[in-house]
Amino acid sequence: MKAAMWKPDPWMLITGVARWPVTTQVQARRNALLACTVLAQRMRERDEVEEFVGRMSPPVAPQASPFNSAHNR
Repeated sequence: MKAAMWKPDPWMLITGVARWPVTTQVQARRNALLACTVLAQRMRERDEVEEFVGRMSPPVAPQASPFNSAHNR
């Protein structure tokens, strides 16, 4: 039994080149959406941690520094 020879289609290369900008743009869009999702999740987590820490510790009043008073004279 002989194996069938693969006959290259001359349009195959042209079709691949023509589709390249579309496929790369779609992939770039997916990457950007994923990055935005991860960024939003991290921002949400950071806000939750800041809120938690803010509730756990009482606010600290700013203290006068001897360095600041010397500059004010």
